[in-house]
Formats: sequence, C-alpha cells, structure tokens
Amino acid sequence: MFNAFGAQIRLFQSGPRILPTEGEDVSTAVAAAFRESGTAVREDFGSIESFEETPAGIRMHFSKNTDRESAQAMLAVVAIGWVANTAELELSKAGVEINARGFISIDEFLRTSVANIFAAGDVTGRLMLVPQAIQDGFVAATNAAFRDEAPGSACADWQFH
Repeated sequence: MFNAFGAQIRLFQSGPRILPTEGEDVSTAVAAAFRESGTAVREDFGSIESFEETPAGIRMHFSKNTDRESAQAMLAVVAIGWVANTAELELSKAGVEINARGFISIDEFLRTSVANIFAAGDVTGRLMLVPQAIQDGFVAATNAAFRDEAPGSACADWQFH
C-alpha cells in the first residue's frame, strides 16, 4: 500500500522465502510481483543485530556469517512471526509432540501424536485467524467424536457454516 503512494519499500526476510508457509512457487511469484512493483525484496539476509535512531529515522544493523551491513529508513516495521505459547501445557506428560517451533504437531485430521487427543486453533501454528480456529475446532471435535467409526469417517475438510 505504501509503495502505491510512492514510498520506497524494502522488505527483508530472514528465511529463504518471503512466504515460508506457502509453496515455493507461490512465494517466488509473490516476491517477483513485489519486485516488479518497485519493492526491494531481500530474502535470507541474515539476522538483525540492532536498531539505532538517526536524524533521518532509523538504521537497522544486520549480519550474515561474518558480513555486517545496515539499512537506513524513515520508518521500520518489524514482524517476527508467531511464537508458540505451549510450554506451560506440559504436553510431554501426555505424550503429545510439539514441532521445532513449539506448536502442537497434528495430522490432517487435527489428531496429535496421541490418538485420542486432538488440537485446534493457535496452538497448532496453522493460520492464526478466528475463522480458521472455529473451523479447526469443529473439525477436531467432529473427528474426536467419530474417531471410533469406520476408517475414513473422520474428515479433515468439514465445512463450518
């Protein structure tokens, strides 16, 4: 949006793609569209070391391996992603596995590593939006209620209306 009003935009992504949860083709296409519109996109730039206030705005210092760089801007917006808040749930006591980011690992039926425990919403690390959480809650509850039915009766793509 700011780019459309003439602001120079630079997007820095610490990972190899700007949309890490989407397919590589989608991420590549979106990055290319940003670049074509005039937004500078820098993926896999390293990690932010610090920010400092300057007379013209703010400077971000970052590094990758032993290379140290900085970028100057009038304004910096930082979005670091979601962090799992599952530590106090003591999931390991129930045998429920978490992934590398600390979210509860689930299959396509929202079943955890323990067959009779299902998970839905933000604790899974999927789309963290209320409509998605409502949908996931419905799917998890349905699958939990019908888990003893014939194989395949549990469903991952129920629609909530």
